[in-house]
Amino acid sequence: IVGVHSGKGGVGKTTFAINLAALLARRHSVILVDADIDCPNVPRALGLRGQFQFVEKKIQPFEKYNMKIFSTGFLQEAEDQPIMFRGPLKHHALMQMLELGDLGEADYMIIDMPPGVSDIPLSVMQSLRPQGMIIVTSPQNLALLDAKRSINMAMTMGIRVLGVVENMGGEIFGEGGGEQLAQEFNIPFLGRIPLNKIFRETSESGNVAVLEDKEVARKFSDIIEKAGI
Repeated sequence: IVGVHSGKGGVGKTTFAINLAALLARRHSVILVDADIDCPNVPRALGLRGQFQFVEKKIQPFEKYNMKIFSTGFLQEAEDQPIMFRGPLKHHALMQMLELGDLGEADYMIIDMPPGVSDIPLSVMQSLRPQGMIIVTSPQNLALLDAKRSINMAMTMGIRVLGVVENMGGEIFGEGGGEQLAQEFNIPFLGRIPLNKIFRETSESGNVAVLEDKEVARKFSDIIEKAGI
């Protein structure tokens, strides 16, 4: 069980989690959990529509690219419908989805964590006890500050931080902040993913970059190797 966390929204965490899971699923059985109750974006990013079906009282996952996918987005009648839950209900919704889910057997569970350091991130760390957490950040100082909060949260909860990924690096947002963050906490720097329009193009078409671009796949393979997963 590996969580993908950022602390701050808008740094490409969901896109990273989807591509990580899709690359692992080429050789392994993978469950991808979209744990963002407020704004579940995994269904749209993978081009999936519809609602969960029940078979013998078990929630049947959506499947794509050899991944089993669970998201509260599949509980909504319309994808732009808000899910307005208070904290305890968010925890209940996530846990019930997984308890009733037909998970089967899998080698990996990749959890796309919501931003922030309360509610659902706390539920995931307490209830699912991930073996590791990957922190995704963009190079800007504000993103790095929230990433520090995510690292400190994981460490406080006794969850191993597998390392830091610097996403969207390049001329626009700069680069180097993720590596400095890893050095500050003495944790592995897993790699830098440059800003690349292929991530926008693939996510808007319901595809994944790692299955369409060899260089992107190589970068993610390096990250998987360095993270030890």
